[in-house]
Amino acid sequence: MFSIRKIPLHSVDSQCDLSGDITLGKTSDLLCRNGLQTAFFHTKQTMENLIEHQWDQLLDRLEATVGKRPADLNGVLFLIGVQELGKGTLTFTKEQKQDLMHIGICKVLSLAGYYELETVDADGWPHWRILKKPHFTDLAAQEQMLKESVVHYFATEIGI
Repeated sequence: MFSIRKIPLHSVDSQCDLSGDITLGKTSDLLCRNGLQTAFFHTKQTMENLIEHQWDQLLDRLEATVGKRPADLNGVLFLIGVQELGKGTLTFTKEQKQDLMHIGICKVLSLAGYYELETVDADGWPHWRILKKPHFTDLAAQEQMLKESVVHYFATEIGI
């Protein structure tokens, strides 16, 4: 069992913001390339701590960019869906909002090979094909995977 200690983070890449402290495992290594933090851990808990830290940083950046902090994961997935739809700010029905969250989920999981864009219909809405089904042990694991995928999406696709 590895002991957990609080250590300051240092970046090997000046583009990566690693301000503050985060709890990491005793033998953990942290690398940073192109503004994306990548960690190699020896415990599940330390990885979850890093993802939560990155998630909080992302919410802060979205608040600064959009002017309002998303309340939860669904709010962020909705924003991703709107971004991927590419029609700008519109008024959406309740069903369209659910569809936008589905677009957000498919997009972020497509980066990990779970979905593939199949087509865009005549109204400009994307339709996705499932390549492999994500396997979650429980709802907490599902939320954790989605948060990690969302952080990766914003780092690689949007640049924040």
